[in-house]
Amino acid sequence: MIKSIDPVAQTVTIATTAKGKTREVTVDIKPTSRIVRFVRPSEPGKTGFAEHSATLSDLKPGWTVSVTANHDGGREVADLVKVVLER
Repeated sequence: MIKSIDPVAQTVTIATTAKGKTREVTVDIKPTSRIVRFVRPSEPGKTGFAEHSATLSDLKPGWTVSVTANHDGGREVADLVKVVLER
């Protein structure tokens, strides 16, 4: 879950739970990082969800996200941020 967003530092702090323990992780968002949301198509007769690109400013605290990241010099750098649930 997104705890906070820092647009100046280009970071997202998320709460992650593993093995019953929750910890906060700050993830750097780089120009090469992809952020996507899944929305229902607006065309009549179409069903399911369509993937749409998003930006750091589109993200909100409280949203549930899935992050794929790499380690870079002791920092987590996002490759892909998927919005799973908007609250």
